[in-house]
Amino acid sequence: MTILRTFAAIAALVASVDASAAPTPIAGCTTITKSGSYQLDRSITSSGGDCIVIKAENVTLDLDGQTILGKFTGSGITDDGLSRTGIIVRNGVVSQFQTGVSINSVAVVEKIYAWHNYGVGILVAAGTVRDNTVFFNDGFGIQAQSALVVGNVVQHNGGGINGFLGGVIRDNVVTANKGRGIVGGMGAVISGNSVMDNGGNGIFAYCPSLVLGNASMRNAPNYDLSVIAGPCTNVNNN
Repeated sequence: MTILRTFAAIAALVASVDASAAPTPIAGCTTITKSGSYQLDRSITSSGGDCIVIKAENVTLDLDGQTILGKFTGSGITDDGLSRTGIIVRNGVVSQFQTGVSINSVAVVEKIYAWHNYGVGILVAAGTVRDNTVFFNDGFGIQAQSALVVGNVVQHNGGGINGFLGGVIRDNVVTANKGRGIVGGMGAVISGNSVMDNGGNGIFAYCPSLVLGNASMRNAPNYDLSVIAGPCTNVNNN
């Protein structure tokens, strides 16, 4: 009996650990005030303004392939404009807001499909923006103060990628945006990008920056690559 009780206690402990590890489901627009993992369990539509507001540190929000739709106001997902740590947003669609994802923190935003927002598709202060698909936003597709922006597809927006305080912008496909394809602030590393058929400069870099191994073609006439305010390192760009 003692052995059975021991096994029962162990089983209960394992079950409690599993339960605590499971993400908290989200079924509508909400404010997150506690650290932890959260998962959207259905597609949702905002009645206006911000939809999911993160007001805690160390939050992982998994959209689980679902869609958040707005009314062209507010942000689909936001940290309310306050700098926080440990925010991860991933795996879903955010559309028809003023800004799709707006995180004023060091954050990871990955595998988000941000499209048809009135302003910027994905906006972050710093961190990593990777493997997102960003289409048909009226502002820049991606705007980051200083971040690693990698592996994104950014097409048919008002502008492509704006890394206005530098950062690393690499291995992105940036095509057919109305304005500039990539803007890099001083100290940026811009490498391995495919930048084509944009209405403004393909790559516009403030120096000193490193612009390396990009394919920048068929952008606004004579504006495939522009460097401003001093010498930049410009190597092996087409």
